Amino acid sequence: LGFMKSLLIYSSRQKNLFFIGCCRDEIGDFSAWLDSQESGPTLSRVHLSNLNIDAVNSMLSHELHLTPRLTLSLAEILFHKTLGNPLFLRKLLESLIEEGSLHFSIPRRRWTWNTDRIQRMKVSDGVVELLTKQICTLSKDLQTVLKIASCIGGSIDKSTMDLLLKDAQIRSPTVAISEAIKK
Repeated sequence: LGFMKSLLIYSSRQKNLFFIGCCRDEIGDFSAWLDSQESGPTLSRVHLSNLNIDAVNSMLSHELHLTPRLTLSLAEILFHKTLGNPLFLRKLLESLIEEGSLHFSIPRRRWTWNTDRIQRMKVSDGVVELLTKQICTLSKDLQTVLKIASCIGGSIDKSTMDLLLKDAQIRSPTVAISEAIKK
C-alpha cells in the first residue's frame, strides 16, 4: 500500500505513467484506499472473475488439442475442484501431469486421463496451499535459493544471486538455479 501511495504521488508530477497492478477483492484496505482516491491520476479498475465451465472446457480443449466434446468430462471435474480460478486450474493441470493422472498416450496419439482417480483426488482448498505443496516437493537447495531470491523481488540477476548464495551452504547453486528455471 505504501508503494502504491508513493507511485500515485510520483505519477501526479509526471505526464505519462502506465502501471498495472492486481489485488484480490478480499483485501479491503487496498480496495477502500483505491476508492478514496478522488484527485490525482485516472485509475481504472478491471474486475476479472473466475472462468465458467464453458471457458474451462475451451481452455482444456485448446491445451490438450482435443475437441470440446472429448474434454467436457474433465472440464466438469476440474471446474468443480477449482471453481474456475485460472491460476488454480493451471497449477492443478501441472500437478495432474506430474503425478500421471493426465498423460499423453502414444498408442492413442492424444491426451488421456483417469477420470475416477481425478475425481477421488483430494485437492487443496486454494492456490496458496497447492503452491505450498509444490514448493515442498522441490529440493532443499532450490527452496533455499527461492527463499533468498524472494527477498529481492520479482527478478534477480545472476551476479546478485551468486553473491547472496555465497554463504548459503548450497551444494550446487547453479544446479538449483537451473532447476528453478525449469519449474
